[in-house]
Amino acid sequence: GRIYLIKDMLENGRPADKQIVTHIDRCLSCLACMTTCPSGVNYMHLVDHARAHIQETYKRPLLDRLTRAMLAFVLPYP
Repeated sequence: GRIYLIKDMLENGRPADKQIVTHIDRCLSCLACMTTCPSGVNYMHLVDHARAHIQETYKRPLLDRLTRAMLAFVLPYP
């Protein structure tokens, strides 16, 4: 799921859309998927690149931007 979405977005230079943003935002970065991945994909590396690409190509709704700004202010070092 997520790996194919990220691969398609990054390899084809596509801007992030709402579907991709939703899937990536729901990732907790717990890395449980890396231990079960039979091909040994470095998922955290992919997610980092995907999140950077999302930041550059996707304009979040105003409420999301405000919420993120507030959380970044309150929790600067998560």
